Amino acid sequence: DVSWHMQSSTPWLSARRFELIVLLAAICSTPRTAVAVETKPNIVWVVVDDLGWADVSWHSQGQTLTPHLDKLRQTGVELTNMQVFKFCTPTRSSFMTGRLPFHTLQVLANVPMPCIGLQLNYTLLPELLQGQGYHTAHVGKWHLGAFSERYLPTARGFNESLAYLCLSGSYDHFTQAGQLYCPGGVDLWLNDGPARSWNGTFDALMYSEFAVDVIHRHAARAADAMPLYLHLEYHVVHEPVQSPTSYQDRYPHVTNPCRKAYCGMLSALDDGVANVTTALAAAGMSDNTIFVVTSDNGGLVDQNGCGANYPLRGGKHSFFAGGIQGIAFVHSPLLPASATGTVFTGLSHASDWYPTLAMRAGILDLSSTGIFPVDGVDIWPFLSGERGGNPHHELLIEGGQAEGALFVDELKLILGKQEPAGWPGIPGIHEIHSHNGTIDDCSTGPCLFNMTSDPLEKSNLAKSRPDLLAPILARFRELSNVSIPHDAPALVCTKTAICRQVTTNNGFFGPWEQ
Repeated sequence: DVSWHMQSSTPWLSARRFELIVLLAAICSTPRTAVAVETKPNIVWVVVDDLGWADVSWHSQGQTLTPHLDKLRQTGVELTNMQVFKFCTPTRSSFMTGRLPFHTLQVLANVPMPCIGLQLNYTLLPELLQGQGYHTAHVGKWHLGAFSERYLPTARGFNESLAYLCLSGSYDHFTQAGQLYCPGGVDLWLNDGPARSWNGTFDALMYSEFAVDVIHRHAARAADAMPLYLHLEYHVVHEPVQSPTSYQDRYPHVTNPCRKAYCGMLSALDDGVANVTTALAAAGMSDNTIFVVTSDNGGLVDQNGCGANYPLRGGKHSFFAGGIQGIAFVHSPLLPASATGTVFTGLSHASDWYPTLAMRAGILDLSSTGIFPVDGVDIWPFLSGERGGNPHHELLIEGGQAEGALFVDELKLILGKQEPAGWPGIPGIHEIHSHNGTIDDCSTGPCLFNMTSDPLEKSNLAKSRPDLLAPILARFRELSNVSIPHDAPALVCTKTAICRQVTTNNGFFGPWEQ
């Protein structure tokens, strides 16, 4: 039997303050739709920021320690061909809409990230689940718009939220103080106002604590027969690389200082996941829960990140596998026993989780959820073993004229210069080689790889196989030739406007437009 009782070695942080009392009162007074929920599963979705292929214990050659994640993976279904975007926001837009990033404009906006948001003309997954009687909670990184209250998590389908809004550009993991825009301002938001008294704790522990509290409060409302959707978006292991010394002390075998701190972040994440699964078990919710873990892009492998994607090529910011082949698995007693411990290698995409989870909640018609049809596929039948083969025959990672990527069956096309372009190893285990500009980074022409016979992308077929290049290139141009309506970005997009709101909020970032 699968055990959800995975105790963390980190003591519970203390229960949080008067805010929780106010929050509980508000939630209990919120009108709820009465629907039959006997067969609707709880959904817990963990997203890990910048998690590299070789950052998890089952790929790190024994360097990292993520036993709780590994146990969930071993007793679930692992997806080893889950494609994401090369950086975070576009992937997160796919998670929430079921559309390709190219169809949500999250990679096309020519304005700073704090000043844009995911279009309001898409119905997000939490909005769908609310309509099915779910209590929906968001915890952690929210990088889908916050310049206006209309884009906040609680305006996009979440009943409650403790969010890093990403208005600061980057923050300190211990203090949540911004580092790029308005340094010192705190980027942490609770529902409809600053999350005062929450900041000042290492964020992986803080988000885990809030998630556990969500579960406890939900269990106290068991008489409502309401399923739970918990979307837990950790900001680790995104730079800056920071972690408590107690976690770094678990790695005496790691001497590289940056990698040691990075490994500490991974252990804090792993303990947090353990606390969440323990809370689910204590609440009697485990047997009816779908637990998904995904990354948003590959690991950052420069001097600021210390991530590892070995043996894959490239990393965050490139369309090579190290940038877009994500970590993903699903654990659930609702999967057939025959699926336990299996690996699914079919081509899948971040957008697939939207229809997959919606349909498990009984939402069968997604035709009116946005201006573009859903691109994702319900992959549950593939994961359960009911269906074989690939969910996708072709998959557009990004369209455009100068840069992009497309899968067609076993072939992968990449356009535009890619950085990083090498095969960086695991810091502290492999020597990190410099290729001194001799490597083919797709800057002088398209790159074409057979991902079945060449998963490490070492043999560019573009010049030797023009018969293969021509049709896939033509298909890329065809798929890129679309007109996409979009919402306007912030009317005023200046550091002055952003920082003025920090002053208005007494030191906290927040929306500055209506």
